[in-house]
Amino acid sequence: MMRWTHLGHAMWLAEIGELRLLFDPLLTPTHHGDVFRMATPRQIDARELRPDFILVSHAHPDHFDVPSLRRLAELDRDSVVLTPDPLVERTARRLGFTQVARIEADHRVELEGATLVTTRSFGTAVEWGVIVASAEATVYNQVDTVMRSPADVRDVLERAAAALARPALASVGPTLLLARWQPLREVEAALAAEAGFPYAGYRDLLEQLAAAGAGALIPAAAGTAHAAPYAAMNEVVFPLSEARFRQDVASRCPRTRVLEAVVGGRYRVDAQGVALVDHAPYVTCANEGPAPRFTPFALPPLEDVDPRPPALLRARAARFVEDELAPALARVVRDLPDAPPTLTFALDVVARDGRDEHRLTFDAQGNRLAPAPRESYDVLDAIAASMLVDVVEGRRHWGEPLLAGKLRASTRAYRVDASGLERLPVAPIFLYYALSYDESHARWVEHQLRELDQPAGDPPPSP
Repeated sequence: MMRWTHLGHAMWLAEIGELRLLFDPLLTPTHHGDVFRMATPRQIDARELRPDFILVSHAHPDHFDVPSLRRLAELDRDSVVLTPDPLVERTARRLGFTQVARIEADHRVELEGATLVTTRSFGTAVEWGVIVASAEATVYNQVDTVMRSPADVRDVLERAAAALARPALASVGPTLLLARWQPLREVEAALAAEAGFPYAGYRDLLEQLAAAGAGALIPAAAGTAHAAPYAAMNEVVFPLSEARFRQDVASRCPRTRVLEAVVGGRYRVDAQGVALVDHAPYVTCANEGPAPRFTPFALPPLEDVDPRPPALLRARAARFVEDELAPALARVVRDLPDAPPTLTFALDVVARDGRDEHRLTFDAQGNRLAPAPRESYDVLDAIAASMLVDVVEGRRHWGEPLLAGKLRASTRAYRVDASGLERLPVAPIFLYYALSYDESHARWVEHQLRELDQPAGDPPPSP
């Protein structure tokens, strides 16, 4: 018999006999630079977790939370950390864990009382899901892994069935599927893309869940919400309530028992199936309040409420534009095949006392020209001044302003000739050309490690 305790979002504690597996620990009330909170506020007594293994599925900050790992390292440095990501691996070692292993997808791990098989993802992130098999049951924790089609789901299950020598896993499906379910619109909202309900994507998701053929399903890995002052984004990012999703799965997969994801709930998983049996005494939940209504008609205004002097923020942003962004964009234009005669990148930096409109215009060879008229941009980015400064100085990473609605982008970069119109291969968020998303993330992790190493009571270093 296995017991799985839902601890919020993608955090689960699996107990198989004496073995304890902790997935994607997220102990703090807010995360991702305080942009997000737990949808169901809860407190967890971390001393009661006592994991033998900590599995961090990937490096996204709602799964890889440095303060949470630090707390667990303080409690037991001998917990074994497993991850596919080199940044997570390095960070876990620096936090003091004595046993850290980076393993790829399709890897089998034999443990006392259970076997793990890491499962592949077909997206761009370095990540895996996990199938946990005991003597009598299997649980497939999808986490955030991306499936392109039902065939991908069947392929994952067939590979795991072969690794476990359990053909029934492929033919019948897992005992329990912890399912990725919310068709988030967070990036679409920021990139001026289609804002309405994603019919095609959601249809594909339901078909993939049907292909899994699970005996039971619990919605998982979508238990966060935007925290104040970013809460207005909740109405444009989350198209579905969990209750509606459960109803849809029950209709599409009538042979699958669909259970509610109860934070703190402990689920028994055995040969008879899955049942919610009780509540973990070390988890205290608060009232989560009414769920937001999906209202994707408009984004909230882009504002900066940071109390720091706006003149200093605007000046630092201007230095970044001239010293780092402009040279990076010149290289991009120079490397474009068949670049148009001119290309203009517009960046609006929004501060409390106004906005600065930077226009960077280049010829086809990447030479800087006089700025084009305000209305003549090819790519437009807009960002809160404080967020931009914090990213370039390592106190945040690009994901925070992007998901907070404080970074937005739109592109109309194209070339027209006698053969027609062709979109130019230019990234909508051109800020990434000066500082890549991954590099900003690595800097931010380093910043968190320095902050955690700061003795209590000492002031933080000046930026």
